Amino acid sequence: EHFGGQVVNPSGLLELCRGVTSFADLVSGVESRPAWASWEDAAACVAKDDADSSSMGLTLEYACLYMNAFNCANIPDKCTSSLMDSMEYALSVYTLEHGGEVLPTCYFQGTL
Repeated sequence: EHFGGQVVNPSGLLELCRGVTSFADLVSGVESRPAWASWEDAAACVAKDDADSSSMGLTLEYACLYMNAFNCANIPDKCTSSLMDSMEYALSVYTLEHGGEVLPTCYFQGTL
């Protein structure tokens, strides 16, 4: 579960993987939001389950410092219950403000 999607048909993912020859091909295949996964419209960046708090803290700090317009003081309360929630929200906004390209933008400090 990354890029705001979750695999619902593993055979589709396997087919994509068999056809890629580079990381860029894989990213392109996932960014097209294929039907073999379900997608959340608002999600841009989703942290890895094993992302450590130090990396998430650095990611949150970086995203908040380099926002174009959004102020991290305005992260919704429902997204501040954990460091992971706050980091995912801030990095998603950062990604959308910087052209909406999930990769490489979301991949920061190994937290994606």
